[in-house]
Amino acid sequence: MKFYDPERLKTAPLSSIPFAMYQLEEDDKDILLNYCKQLQNEPTRRSVAADVPHNSEELYIATADITNTIGCYVMPSMKDIAGQIPPNYRWGIRDTYLQCKKKGEFVPPFSSGYSDFSFACIVNVPFDVEEEMAMPHCKDTSNPSASKFQLIYPSPLSKVSFQDFVFSKSDEGMIIVYPSAVNAQVFPFATTDEDQYIVWGSVVAQEGTL
Repeated sequence: MKFYDPERLKTAPLSSIPFAMYQLEEDDKDILLNYCKQLQNEPTRRSVAADVPHNSEELYIATADITNTIGCYVMPSMKDIAGQIPPNYRWGIRDTYLQCKKKGEFVPPFSSGYSDFSFACIVNVPFDVEEEMAMPHCKDTSNPSASKFQLIYPSPLSKVSFQDFVFSKSDEGMIIVYPSAVNAQVFPFATTDEDQYIVWGSVVAQEGTL
């Protein structure tokens, strides 16, 4: 497991929140991408697009293969992020979804407040970030947002803080783990018709064995 060095960890200066970024090894990234494509083409896949506020045309319940591949990275990170939990409690993953994000799709702010932590895995980046930023709606703005992943949370001054992540092709397989009370949103991309795969999920600590 490759843990990003502290310079890649993002926290706001006034309202730091415990979260981290991990990146899948190359072999695991390829395996996960294959699992995502298999699920997208599986006739018996279960859509939850109408039930989850992702504003996505294609959103499916993730398979065990997808969940377990990401879980191998997420679960060991919980001790680093959340610290020690009581010995009679266990971390477990639940509610894992595969989003097949289309050109022009915007994921509006949402949170998973019923769990302890959330994660998002950027499985692939089918576009070139520089091309996205050069689009007319971005190049003449002071804060271009094409394809941006953003966390939104209040600061101690009762203002809203934003933390931005812009992922390039070298960041494929990136996993962001963050508190579930924090809102996340993802801006659209516009330069390719290829789908971007994002796996969303929640982590919860419960008493006993999950």
